[in-house]
Amino acid sequence: RLPASVASAPAKAAGSSSSGSPGTTGSVYVPDNGIVVLSKQRLSKLADDAFGSSSAPRVKQLKLDQNNLTTLPSAVMETLINLSLLDLSGNKTFSNLPSSLSSCTALTSLNISRTAFKAIPDVVFSLAPSLKILELSGLGLESLPDDVTKLSLLTRINLGYNRFKQIPVQTYTLTNMEEILIDNNNVSELDAEALLKLKSLKVLDINCNDLTDLPPRLGLHEGLRVLEIEGNGIKSLKRSTIESGCHEILRCLRDRIPQ
Repeated sequence: RLPASVASAPAKAAGSSSSGSPGTTGSVYVPDNGIVVLSKQRLSKLADDAFGSSSAPRVKQLKLDQNNLTTLPSAVMETLINLSLLDLSGNKTFSNLPSSLSSCTALTSLNISRTAFKAIPDVVFSLAPSLKILELSGLGLESLPDDVTKLSLLTRINLGYNRFKQIPVQTYTLTNMEEILIDNNNVSELDAEALLKLKSLKVLDINCNDLTDLPPRLGLHEGLRVLEIEGNGIKSLKRSTIESGCHEILRCLRDRIPQ
């Protein structure tokens, strides 16, 4: 097991046992809160026996971001039955999610940002009964597959730092959506009517895109609380309006709706 000084940490577990090979975890300590943090450990592999039969069901969050992983052992994923959050972001060579991920029926948050995926792995769609947060930043995506519509419980999707030219139409069917982050893409126009149908939408981040204007009818969205539009070429709104935030931006847009 890990040294007592690490094992006693309230929300962090890191490193490998003496039996683990370099870059591979040994037996991982699971703290009482169930949050296992193995970030920035230069890990290239998660051991098949990283979690024992008694400790695996206690894992609620597994943070493996910024390592050198390429996949996860199927044997491990099959045992994480109460896992609610999995963070794999920043594993730049990570390219394989095992089909056993579907065993994680409690998973609500998945982060595969800045990995080697060029598309959403098919196994992600098997998480539809539970998944609410999907982070897909920095994958070079230009479109989303129609299967995204199966993820009906999604409340947040992060599409930042990709190559989208518009908000993917599939997101407009996700009526529970509260946050759409699509900053640093190539979005040149917004579909106001489609966005108005997302009545739960509270946050829309379209910073650093190719927008030159906003549709006036977007101002009719009653639920929007955060509207980020910095770094675009929008000339129809004063700088002071943009800096004032969502409420003022929406008011100005409403004033431009033809009577």
